[in-house]
Amino acid sequence: MTATIILTTTPDQHTAYIRGFSVSMALGCLLLGSWLCPITRVWWDTVDQAVFFALNGSVAAPSAWSQLWALMNVRIMDLVPLLFLLPFMLIPDLIINRHQRMQAGMQLLMILIVMLVVRTVLDQVTEILAWRGKSPSLTLQPAYLLSSMYPGLPLKDSSSHSFPGDHSGVLMIVASFLLLKSCNRWSVLAACVSSLFIAPRLIAGAHWLSDILVGGVFIASVSMAFGFYMPWPRQWADGLAKRILQHPLTPGWMR
Repeated sequence: MTATIILTTTPDQHTAYIRGFSVSMALGCLLLGSWLCPITRVWWDTVDQAVFFALNGSVAAPSAWSQLWALMNVRIMDLVPLLFLLPFMLIPDLIINRHQRMQAGMQLLMILIVMLVVRTVLDQVTEILAWRGKSPSLTLQPAYLLSSMYPGLPLKDSSSHSFPGDHSGVLMIVASFLLLKSCNRWSVLAACVSSLFIAPRLIAGAHWLSDILVGGVFIASVSMAFGFYMPWPRQWADGLAKRILQHPLTPGWMR
């Protein structure tokens, strides 16, 4: 049996997409606004410092715990979440219907392309408006640098431009996408896995909490608003998936 690609939406789905777009945009803009507003920025700065000292303080001395987080901050480990999250996409009927996996994969690809545009625009804005700042490991004391503790590891525990947390934004997009496709125990598990791989940068001090909860969420929410809820990326993804599935060289397990 081949997959069935549906190119139309019902009136109820259209209303849900409009609502989802509005909520996603509002979430990202409200969080960014709260971070930029001087009144609420005080709260963000207080929480940022408290979270940094609590998490980074847990790796103050060499131990199995600090070794774990040092390894988790090696740059190549940024690819590991993909290995954990990919099965949630590929295993039939785990989260995504077996005959909709190609369409879902193309839709996620479109969202990530939108994310690259959002990230590029935000990068330029943060540079022009000087929103970027040094990571807490370069700003606060005491700061326990895993790179000094384990000099043989090519890890990331500092940044001269820590905002926004784009790595976390990608993980949030994948987790949100899977939850929206099917909110079951497997998609919740996928969201937990994504959260786990956001933690290393916080513990090492390479990012403030606000880099994640403001910058990362802004990237994810705006990308989901335009990439998931707007009709054009969905239609492009559906059309591309249909062409791939109809191609004679497409293996049967992908159909």
